[in-house]
Amino acid sequence: MQSVDYFSIKIPGIPFPYPTMTIFNGARKTGMAYPMIVNDYDTPGNNGAIMVTSREIVHTYFPFYVGVNEQKYAWMDEGWATSLPADFQFYFGHVDPRIWDAKAYEYYAGDEMEMPVMIPSELLRGGSFGLASYLRAGEAFLFLRNMLGNKLFKKVLDTFIQRWHGKHPIPYDLFFTFNNVTNENLDWYWKSWFFEPGYPDLGIKSVKIDSSKAIVTVERIGSIPVPVYLRVTFESGTIDTVYRTAKVWKDGKKEISFKITFLPQKKIGSIRLGVPAIPDVNRKNNYFLNQPKPYKMPETNKKKGTKKKKKKKKTPEETFEQQIAKVLVSKKRTFDASSPVSISEIDLVRQQIGKCWNVPAGAKNAENINIEIAINMNPDGTVLKATVNNKGLDADPFLRTMAESAIRAVMRCQPFQLPRNKYNRWKTMTLIFNPKEMFGG
Repeated sequence: MQSVDYFSIKIPGIPFPYPTMTIFNGARKTGMAYPMIVNDYDTPGNNGAIMVTSREIVHTYFPFYVGVNEQKYAWMDEGWATSLPADFQFYFGHVDPRIWDAKAYEYYAGDEMEMPVMIPSELLRGGSFGLASYLRAGEAFLFLRNMLGNKLFKKVLDTFIQRWHGKHPIPYDLFFTFNNVTNENLDWYWKSWFFEPGYPDLGIKSVKIDSSKAIVTVERIGSIPVPVYLRVTFESGTIDTVYRTAKVWKDGKKEISFKITFLPQKKIGSIRLGVPAIPDVNRKNNYFLNQPKPYKMPETNKKKGTKKKKKKKKTPEETFEQQIAKVLVSKKRTFDASSPVSISEIDLVRQQIGKCWNVPAGAKNAENINIEIAINMNPDGTVLKATVNNKGLDADPFLRTMAESAIRAVMRCQPFQLPRNKYNRWKTMTLIFNPKEMFGG
């Protein structure tokens, strides 16, 4: 079986510790692992089966083989089950869970429901449990691997498993093993990711450009250390990138400057900070557009006695926001062909959302429910912010569930494929979710 071979050879690289592995579909809502047994739930496609099965097989190592206390420190097995299969799921499942996990984590990071990872899991409930045990711990392990490099990370993880197999290690045994084998004090990383409340948030503080270089200063607004990725796009269409692991924040710096050199004949068009796989709670300050100030014609002296021509009032064009709202609540597509945004582009938004939205089942008159989601967008089609406009969510549990599913659809579907030269028209929009009209029926 490919997943067993992968975990035995690649990472963690410890031979599968049991003689057999049986996998069957019998669970209703979620997968469940036991020594040598995985009980999966039915998934709509092969990709989903790969995702859940590979995750559950990791539990063979954590908690079973190593013997961690999953009741008290759930992140010591769920965090590994989230991060270790990521490469396997990407290569064989053709989906990148790192983007999903980063988006889910950044959406809730810093919220009052988020608790530090080191709080005993038995004291956490619901979303607080999932955030600490799966998302935040999984992200911490992913960026730790990225920071140490695959070879050293695997060496440390193998050492931890071999040292503590069956000895019921606690979190400090994990931390001390990494510090010991790397011969490096990683306390700054453990403290931020596991012990303290916080959130990941980087921003472009300033950009200074001259004829052949640019100085880009990135500030760390949140306390969680994450990698820095800068994408510099020149007007010619060429691209330069700068990447630093989370280690760049080791010394507690609040900001760091990067020098980008280029040929004098080149001109920077824009600079983007971050990628979807790196969580950031506020991406609004992650963009720099190098736009020259518009030239203003000098005013000439007006001749006396000349009459001012009356300006014709322009009929206001229908905004892209209005077009999107209309197409999502009506199957009739009666848009003006001369509209700045074409029908095909509007249909593309509709198609993307339709693929991502899983409508909650079991509600009466669901076809009559409209959920309004206000969205702020980045120039690359990623979502800055998504909020629900509907009132009365607290009083109607199903309406609240519908709204949450709509928000998840927006976050999953991004980035939206939309014309960048019309960004000013679609940077804010309101999407209206209605099961009957979006899917037909």
